[in-house]
Amino acid sequence: MLTRHPKVKPIKKDPEEVKDKPKRRPTGYMLWAQEERKTISKYEAFSGQDIMRILGSRWKKLSEDAKLEWQNKAKEEPKTEEEVKKPKRGPKKDKTKEDIKNKKSKKAK
Repeated sequence: MLTRHPKVKPIKKDPEEVKDKPKRRPTGYMLWAQEERKTISKYEAFSGQDIMRILGSRWKKLSEDAKLEWQNKAKEEPKTEEEVKKPKRGPKKDKTKEDIKNKKSKKAK
């Protein structure tokens, strides 16, 4: 059995960092499950665990064409913040001796 060293403390995540973390793009299964969950919850009162079991069994029974359709819908979802990156700046301009002198003279004033 592995034991932890007594001086090692577990790493705790800051709740603010977790809130600020960008969300991932939903998968085809997740989009399908959102739609199916609405139909299941309308007619029957199940617990969350029961609903997930039903969704899992229905997803397995779903044809490959239908799964592909949902996966393509997921690809069409808008990109997340992480996927949309700011364009990179161009290469830095080489500084000349005059640029350095001008900068020094501005600081001295």
